[in-house]
Amino acid sequence: MIRMGFLLLFLSAIIYPAEAQKSNTQLNTAAPAQVASAVRVYRQANEHAIMEKFTSLLSIPNTASDAINIQKNATRIAAM
Repeated sequence: MIRMGFLLLFLSAIIYPAEAQKSNTQLNTAAPAQVASAVRVYRQANEHAIMEKFTSLLSIPNTASDAINIQKNATRIAAM
């Protein structure tokens, strides 16, 4: 009985794709020019905030022997 349960679990994992592997139909059917345009519009609308975050991240020292600042970097990246 336990073997049958494991077999069913195994088969269901093979048959049904993971949620992360499902494709986004809207993105897959959009023309590359439409995607590029949408990305450009987003970047232009958010350029100031993007550059502030990037500059803030770069202002933290990133030396492998500096554990405190490495943790600050990780925390800042996770918050983005």
